[in-house]
Amino acid sequence: MLRSLVGSEMCIRDRARGPVPPGIFIPMAERRGLLLPIDQMVERSPLLVANGWPSDISVSINCPAFEFLDPGMAVQLKEHLDRAGLNPERCYIEVTESALLQDDEQVLSVMRQVKALGVNLAIDDFGSGHASLSYLHRFPFNLIKIDRSFIQAMDKDAGAACLLYTSDAADE
Repeated sequence: MLRSLVGSEMCIRDRARGPVPPGIFIPMAERRGLLLPIDQMVERSPLLVANGWPSDISVSINCPAFEFLDPGMAVQLKEHLDRAGLNPERCYIEVTESALLQDDEQVLSVMRQVKALGVNLAIDDFGSGHASLSYLHRFPFNLIKIDRSFIQAMDKDAGAACLLYTSDAADE
């Protein structure tokens, strides 16, 4: 049951085709040299929109792995936040496991800079790639979004179910 709205994730959609999976969209945009301009637009727009929302609702932005190899990412993010007038604590930057498999030290350095701004970090679709649980300890995540395959398998697969539990269950 939905208790209350706490945040929103904004996604790009093609009006003619509808949802296009990131595995298709990102390589296509990359080949056409559009990934960076699209990425910058995607980073700015949700922040501007979220600034008009109630102050207790956050916004999540998916960032491609290559952004975490850019030492200027945190500076650019701060500029976007300042222009939008959005409290950094209301912003979640989501990263997929593939970013963690890049240059560990560079990615970790950029993540720490992002966290120093007050921005939250989330790992998206954890369990869909090759990252191990040790990454959850090493990288400064505020939120772990478990891959849908684990959630869908919980009713049928005891192995998947034992990996997931709520804080309520932990208190019992």
